[in-house]
Amino acid sequence: MAMRTWYSLLGWQLALMLSSSSVWAEQASAVEVMVTLEQPAAQRAAEPTALLAARPAAQQVTITSLRHKAERVPRQRDMALSEQHLVIVALDADHREISRETILDPRLIRAETADAEGTLTSAMFYRSSVSFPVVVPDEPRAAELRFLQPRWTGQEMVLDLIASVPVP
Repeated sequence: MAMRTWYSLLGWQLALMLSSSSVWAEQASAVEVMVTLEQPAAQRAAEPTALLAARPAAQQVTITSLRHKAERVPRQRDMALSEQHLVIVALDADHREISRETILDPRLIRAETADAEGTLTSAMFYRSSVSFPVVVPDEPRAAELRFLQPRWTGQEMVLDLIASVPVP
């Protein structure tokens, strides 16, 4: 019984040491930024549909809300990039990268339809407007968000800037 008490006490001390460490404290809060990506006004006038057949090359981004969260920014494992991803980079006031997140492109919709013989045909469409949350560290404070989409050149994957917005 004394041995179990010692282990639980040791676990409690270890948890206390971890929670008071500077690395833990630096990343203890985050900001959830709700963003909306949409076609620029000129493109919306020329193509007023809600779904687009081709991936948009440029987007207009709007921040709709900010919410402070008492949790750390989730760590992300390295993901293999594809053209179905979106990369979001947060920069501080000195234009240094403070976080990077790779997500499946929220604009993307995959559709499969069957013809009269039952053969499936797939297609990809892009929403002309989509809202989604981005979580960035509270310290250092994010001053700008950049949205990049991967593009395969035939030899390597490159990131094209499609939108950026200052964080209020």
